[in-house]
Amino acid sequence: MNEKDGQSAATLARRRRYPGTRPCAFRRRCLRGRGWCRGRTVETGHRMLGALRLGQAAICVLILLAFVVAPAHSQENKPVDVAPGGVVILKRELAGSVTNETAARGGIVTKTSSGAPPQTTLIYMPPAGARELDDIVTYTLNGVAQPQITVNVRPLAPTLDSGKLYDASFKALFVLFVLAVLVESGLALLFRWRPFLDYFDSRSMNALVAFLFSLLLVRLFNLDISSQLISVYTDSSYTFDSWKGWPGSLLTAMIIAGGSAGVNRIFQNFGFRPTSSQEQPKKPELVKTEAWIAVTLLRDKSKGSVVVLINDQAVGAISGSSPRYRFLQYFVRNKGRFPQTGGYSVLAGAEHEITVEDANNKQLSAKWGPYKVGSRAIIDVELTL
Repeated sequence: MNEKDGQSAATLARRRRYPGTRPCAFRRRCLRGRGWCRGRTVETGHRMLGALRLGQAAICVLILLAFVVAPAHSQENKPVDVAPGGVVILKRELAGSVTNETAARGGIVTKTSSGAPPQTTLIYMPPAGARELDDIVTYTLNGVAQPQITVNVRPLAPTLDSGKLYDASFKALFVLFVLAVLVESGLALLFRWRPFLDYFDSRSMNALVAFLFSLLLVRLFNLDISSQLISVYTDSSYTFDSWKGWPGSLLTAMIIAGGSAGVNRIFQNFGFRPTSSQEQPKKPELVKTEAWIAVTLLRDKSKGSVVVLINDQAVGAISGSSPRYRFLQYFVRNKGRFPQTGGYSVLAGAEHEITVEDANNKQLSAKWGPYKVGSRAIIDVELTL
C-alpha cells in the first residue's frame, strides 16, 4: 500500500495506465469490462442500466400475474349457454343463504339445498317459447349482492350423426342437380347460337350469363338452397328478403351456373355417388417441331381488309379491329386478331417474318422479324398499321 494516499500499487498502476479514471461501484456490470470508469457520467449510466433491468423484471412479474389472474376472472364471468326448453346449473355448492334470485328477461331461477351444512345449487330455465334470448341472473349470498350471470339461450346445432342433417343435405343437393341440368340445357341453345359465338368470347361470356341467369332464378322463385342448408346445420332461420339472404343466393347461383358436372362432383365429395375412376383426357399440346404465332392489328391509317403474310405467303386476313378497351377482350371476340382464338402453327427452329399489308394500299404495311422461333413457342405480335 502507498502510505501517502492509502492506495495499492495495482491501483496506482491502473491510474497511470488509464488516466482520469477511478474504481467503479458497479464492477460486475461495468460497460467497459474492467471495473474502471471515467467519472460520474458512466457511473450514472450504470445506475440507469440497473434500474432498467429492475424495471424489466417488474414487467415480467406483472405479465405472469396477468396470465394467472385473467383466466380465473374470465372463467367467473363467462356467459352460460342453454338450449330452448333446457335446464342449466348456474352455481354449485354455495355455502350460506341464497336470496333474491331473479332473471331480468323472464327466465325461471330455482335453488336446491342439500348436505350439512346446507349447500345451495342455482338452476336456470329459459322462458317458454324463447329461442334466441340474452338473460341476466342476479342473486344475493348471505345478504351480499353477487356478480350477475349472463345466460345465452340459443338453439344447439345438430350433430354430425343427426339423420335430419343428411336427409336435408341430400334433398338440397338433388334440387341443385335438377336446377343445374335445367339451366345448362336451356342456356345451351344461346351458347350455340351462331351470332352469339361470332360476337362474344364463349370462354368468359358463358360463365357470366349463366351466373346472372341463375341469380335471377334464385331470387325470383326463392330457391336459396344454400341458406336453407345453413339454417338446418345451425338450427336457425334467415329472412330471404333481408341482406343476410344475399350471400346464400350468390352461392346457390354459382353452384347452379357451374352446371350438372359441378353438382355431380359435390355428390361425389359427400359420398352420395361413387367417384369415377376414368382419367381426364389430356389437354392438347404443341408438337416439339411446331410453334404458334398470332397477330393483333392496331389500326391507325388502314381501312378495310388487312392481309397477314408469313414469309411472304398470305395466311389470312383481318377485316375488323381490336376492342378499344382491353377489358372488353375478355368478353367479345377480337376481330383485329389472326387467328381469333389460339395460334397459327409454324415450323419451329426456322426464321419467320410476319407482314401485315393493307389490301387497298400495298404501300401501307408493317413487319415483324425475321426471327428464329423456338420449339413449342407461343408468340402474340401486335402491329400498328
